[in-house]
Amino acid sequence: MRYLITVSYDGTDFSGYQKQPKMRTVQGEIEKALKEISGGKKIDIHASGRTDAGVHAMAQKIHFDLDMNITLEKLAKGLNSLLPKDIFVRKVEEVSSDFHARFSAIGKEYIYILNMGEYNPLERNYVYQHNNKLDVVEFVTNKSNVEPASEYIHKQLPFAVRLVLKPKKIAKMIEDNHNFIVAKAKEYSENKKA
Repeated sequence: MRYLITVSYDGTDFSGYQKQPKMRTVQGEIEKALKEISGGKKIDIHASGRTDAGVHAMAQKIHFDLDMNITLEKLAKGLNSLLPKDIFVRKVEEVSSDFHARFSAIGKEYIYILNMGEYNPLERNYVYQHNNKLDVVEFVTNKSNVEPASEYIHKQLPFAVRLVLKPKKIAKMIEDNHNFIVAKAKEYSENKKA
């Protein structure tokens, strides 16, 4: 039977998603839990993507094959009882045998959070601490910022993503969504003033 799990994790103490020798990884922890559930059988998991060290996930999709009679609820409870507290299985589903978490994905969403206010130590692992004012409306309404912004965004992306998402493609995404971005920036600015 092929299963799809939706997992959230705090990546702070992981050396990324992908299994690495002698390193603590998300894949390693999940496969260890599945090995225990399956009675010692090695179970390989396949994710929709990988995260770098220190990167978090809210809804990472992972599939695997498991040949045992177990309810979805018991599989979720069993995994969560064996996984460390920084990984949580949010959902378990049965999927067809030709489903693949990576190749069947229809989209991914990345969220970058920027603190432009006072430094907050409670957010240090979850929010980029820019701690400077940024005129979002001026930045996004000035089309001359598109090219430098796309270069900057490209440099901030994880290496594997940089290979696929080149600066010209980022610039096109910004230009294609320019009116939406400007509207959201103005909405944000007005809310901050209120």
